[in-house]
Amino acid sequence: MVGTCIVVATLRVPIVFGARAAELTKVGLGAWLLASPFALGFAESGAARNAWLVGPPILALADTLSLAFDLLSWMHALKSRYQARRISPEKLLRYGEREEHIQPERLCRHIVECSYEIRRTLLGQTSGVQAGMCLLGYRACVNGSITLNRLIDKELPESGPFRRLRLEMIRRQAAHSLARTREVIPAGVPHAWHRSRP
Repeated sequence: MVGTCIVVATLRVPIVFGARAAELTKVGLGAWLLASPFALGFAESGAARNAWLVGPPILALADTLSLAFDLLSWMHALKSRYQARRISPEKLLRYGEREEHIQPERLCRHIVECSYEIRRTLLGQTSGVQAGMCLLGYRACVNGSITLNRLIDKELPESGPFRRLRLEMIRRQAAHSLARTREVIPAGVPHAWHRSRP
């Protein structure tokens, strides 16, 4: 049954619900295979070994890291909304100041969070002012991505294998977030923006 669900999740779910839903389904099925011997009471049989051998590859082949990163970014974005009420004028004045030694992880998290908020705003009913602010935010995210790539390229030659893998994952995550945000921006902006919105 799980095998049939995996085939459906691979072939049909991306068409109907999108790629993100397909990855979530695969992660859920992989986790179920690992937990099912205990949940259904056959942990000491040979079938349990089969479930434990198939579950980890399913989790590994699914985009688990990207989903986890998106979940953490979403949770951090929710937290940021509550913290926005406590922004003081002093913080606003210091917002534009650049730190000399910014970490790639921190910059990537900022890009992903901003991209998520821009995408969420543009998918809803937006006014012209909101759309303009989203476009400015997207441009700032692109500039941040350029800075991130420079930081990564500078750090890569001096890094070990695990750090290199982490840096490449950070680069991929930021690029993926920007690509998903770009999908919801209509062609021809900003001039044709107001004509293209309902």
